[in-house]
Amino acid sequence: MHFEMSWAGARRQTTWWTARQPDGPGVFRPGVNDWIFRANGSLTNWGIPGDLPVAGDWDGDGVDEPGVFRASEHRWYLHGYGHVENWGEPGDLVVAGDWDGDGRDEPGVFRPSEKRWYLLGGGHVDNWGEPNDLPVAGDWNGDGRDEPGVFRPSEKRWYLRGGGHVDNWGEPGDQPVAGDWNADGIDEPGVRRPSTKQWYMRGVTTLNNWGEPGDLAVAGNWS
Repeated sequence: MHFEMSWAGARRQTTWWTARQPDGPGVFRPGVNDWIFRANGSLTNWGIPGDLPVAGDWDGDGVDEPGVFRASEHRWYLHGYGHVENWGEPGDLVVAGDWDGDGRDEPGVFRPSEKRWYLLGGGHVDNWGEPNDLPVAGDWNGDGRDEPGVFRPSEKRWYLRGGGHVDNWGEPGDQPVAGDWNADGIDEPGVRRPSTKQWYMRGVTTLNNWGEPGDLAVAGNWS
């Protein structure tokens, strides 16, 4: 650990200090199996139609990478980090998060039929969510651990485990995501609205005309 007792250190001007970067939008485009990351390029031909996309920091380097759950194989493919076998069932909805605070993200699934979450390395969470909820995961209170959350379109409400709820954010048909949009260490809800190509990220400016109607939304720190 290094402490710089100088004005340069106080002003964060030392060469070894790196500011936290905000999370940003990304999409998986199933028709061509491409990933597109806002402000940081793309990844071509990774995944297949029918894969469920997520993003996570699989190796603890501070940068998020794509991942997919292939339900037909009960397998996760994590870009740059191999794969995970026998985690999840057809019909599960997918998330990724740092469940134990070790700095690495792991797969997780929400099983609507059981109202149960299975978090790799983090056990399971019972009776959190309803069958028609859409799952997300994030660090809602800044404690360094991710927790489940759900977007309930019928109520336009988010239920964030350990972080309360958020009302009137999103519409039926929106794709929910979560991210640290302002780099304050706390994740917030966001939605992508395919019909208008708009992103609404709580606490930051709306992003217009980004993505195509058939894209699937993800979010992460791409740089």
